[in-house]
Amino acid sequence: MPLTTKYSVLVQMLDSFIAGKENCRGTIYVAQIEGEFAHAGLDDNSEFSDLQHALAMYQGSESDVRSLRDKAMWASRKLADQ
Repeated sequence: MPLTTKYSVLVQMLDSFIAGKENCRGTIYVAQIEGEFAHAGLDDNSEFSDLQHALAMYQGSESDVRSLRDKAMWASRKLADQ
């Protein structure tokens, strides 16, 4: 069943990153997530400040992947409910 929340594009992008799908862990893809986050009007939402910081600081290292994956999992669940 397709996801039909108002943040469905963002949730799908986060889920692709979490799953480690091909080309979804690169800095360009993460920058696209950051852009979609802003497009969804969530860039000023303090509830997601940890995710915003992780997106902005992402450089692709293993520690960056782990940190962003953990924050993305939380955000994906939160946004899917809205």
